[in-house]
Amino acid sequence: MVTVDSAMPVHPVYTVIVQVARRCWSGNKMADETARAAMSADDLLRVTLPHYVDDAVDSIIGAALNTPMLR
Repeated sequence: MVTVDSAMPVHPVYTVIVQVARRCWSGNKMADETARAAMSADDLLRVTLPHYVDDAVDSIIGAALNTPMLR
């Protein structure tokens, strides 16, 4: 078992899931599935998952951001 310091042991699986979560937040769908599967297998594991925006909402926001501001 790897330890960060003497008071806090860190299991290798948790160090891997941190990287999976990072990939999940970058939009990797396989990482999202992997994080969800890992949480199902381990009741103590909690991963904050992103909420994906629908493409229609994304295009509306993009159009609004490209509109010049009224002065």
